[in-house]
Amino acid sequence: MINEHDQKMVTDAFRNHSLVMNAESKSWHVKNPKRSEYWFMVTWCPGSLTLSGDVGELTLTHYHAMPTWQEAVKWVSGADHGYLMQKSDKKRVFNEEETIKQIIYMADEHLNEYGDDSIWKKLAELTNFPASNHQDDREEIIETLPCGYFESPRDVYEFMDDADWTGSYTYEIGTYYQYEALQVWANAVSKGLAK
Repeated sequence: MINEHDQKMVTDAFRNHSLVMNAESKSWHVKNPKRSEYWFMVTWCPGSLTLSGDVGELTLTHYHAMPTWQEAVKWVSGADHGYLMQKSDKKRVFNEEETIKQIIYMADEHLNEYGDDSIWKKLAELTNFPASNHQDDREEIIETLPCGYFESPRDVYEFMDDADWTGSYTYEIGTYYQYEALQVWANAVSKGLAK
């Protein structure tokens, strides 16, 4: 329960508000006509796109990309998952498993393209693996790695000496359902199936 002083602050904050104009908006209801699950609503207003329904709640905000609903459709169609999620309040989570895969990929890339085995040497040192023949020992180094060596972006930064890359990140699984729902909506609207 809110105290009297806080309630007065809340009431005063909205005391002189009034409807200035009706904002343009448009909504679509999307579902599989043969099934009841995973229905959703998409609502556009200038600069904002809201998704709700069985896929959860998501609001994307980008005033420059979505001044009209037609531009919103084009923007969503051309954007990848990560980019759209950056325009929402969904939080990225550090992903150690993907980070390790990327480090191994970079180690191979440096070795194969530049003859530089410095990342493999660092991996060997990190895992206390003998530093003799790194190319032959890579599989054993890889098997040793998934033991918590890279649990945070700071660990990656210190290992890689690279401020531009601090590991791989992922979003919760639900955001992939939301992204797919938005793609279904954008595809249907762009084909003229919904107006």
